[in-house]
Amino acid sequence: MARGGGPLNRMITLGMCSWNASQLEEEIQHPHTPAMSWLMLDYDEKLVFGQLEDSKPDDVWQDCLSRAIRKKTSEITSKVFKD
Repeated sequence: MARGGGPLNRMITLGMCSWNASQLEEEIQHPHTPAMSWLMLDYDEKLVFGQLEDSKPDDVWQDCLSRAIRKKTSEITSKVFKD
């Protein structure tokens, strides 16, 4: 990035989040309540760095949510309806 390379759009942030050892992994694998559920997506550089053509922030949010729900639904149904 310092030499002019990298993503077209960039945002540098600083934050902190604290978990106990293995807490995040436990929450992801075994949520205690629906409010603690995690919806996860595979890494997508265009999504992370905002290089999606003709997308508004709300459209990107809706797309992420749709992708994550489809992925979670697939995980659940594959456990229930084993091949």
